[in-house]
Amino acid sequence: MQNYKNFTVYHPDNVPVMVLELPDGRPGKITWLHDEDGNDWYDVQQNFADDTLKMLYEKNGVILCHTMDVTELNPVNLSVAEVPLESIPADAVGSLTDGSWCYVDGSIQARIYTDEELEKQARDMKAELMAQAGKIIFPLALAVKHGMATEEETVSLEAWEKYSVQVSRVSPGEEWPPKPE
Repeated sequence: MQNYKNFTVYHPDNVPVMVLELPDGRPGKITWLHDEDGNDWYDVQQNFADDTLKMLYEKNGVILCHTMDVTELNPVNLSVAEVPLESIPADAVGSLTDGSWCYVDGSIQARIYTDEELEKQARDMKAELMAQAGKIIFPLALAVKHGMATEEETVSLEAWEKYSVQVSRVSPGEEWPPKPE
């Protein structure tokens, strides 16, 4: 199985003019890439098998893209690996590029998040839940303030305000409170 790491842009010394010229005579724009061992991207594509899954992955192993056709990939600042179809974990099918899977030591594995990544996920979730609560609280609070709220709206406002406070107090690793009904 092929695995070429860390492709970057380079400019080859001897590029045939015909390669850089489009059929109508205009100059073509080609991005030349080579991996950390100096292998040219266009040369190594022939080394990939037709019946394997090809993947782009980041330095931390996170899989960003996959295809059966290696020519569809553009690995600028990324790595490319292939795996047999039968080696793909069943629970990765349909979610391979959602950020929760990595290519590590020649296989696809569930991503293990760093403490920093988990803290960022918790901060992002807290911000999202607070924003959702705020969108519900704001019109209810106006209705109460102006004496226009029904009893149901007043009860709902209190529940959403309590929920908002509970969300604001959640620490990373703790469970989120259930949303009011």
